Amino acid sequence: MSNEQKLTKEVLREMNKMQRTVDELHALVREVGDRPASIRYRAAASQFLADFYMGVENILKRIAQFQEAGLPDSATWHADLLDWFCDPTHAQLPALLDTAMRIEIDSYRRFRHVAHHGYALDLEWNRMKEGIEELDPTYQRFRERVVDYLEERSGRKLS
Repeated sequence: MSNEQKLTKEVLREMNKMQRTVDELHALVREVGDRPASIRYRAAASQFLADFYMGVENILKRIAQFQEAGLPDSATWHADLLDWFCDPTHAQLPALLDTAMRIEIDSYRRFRHVAHHGYALDLEWNRMKEGIEELDPTYQRFRERVVDYLEERSGRKLS
């Protein structure tokens, strides 16, 4: 298996997990309905939201390494990685994120930081719910850009 085929396989596997995460979040919101979300639901939702961002980051890291661009080496490397994929890009990386998408994805990065360094007890359900409702369009646009990149590299349609 070539490095390009391996990259495609790993990225598609990651995107499948991201789609499952989005689906689980929507199911969780339906389950909560109009009731106040319990701490357990908020904790589950915060983990799923953090997982979504982790998926974005994993894909960007794989592409950066495939393109032999390395990874950012700073205290702000998570944010720097997003910047690397904006126009103008770093080290010939593809411009996968436009300004709007960069801002949207960064909100999930910042939420992940809060979720990992705070308590689920303190999470505000209504703010989380807004992020969950915006997740699907953000994911679909990100997925489309990544699939376009993979198809352009391979010269073939993925599905």
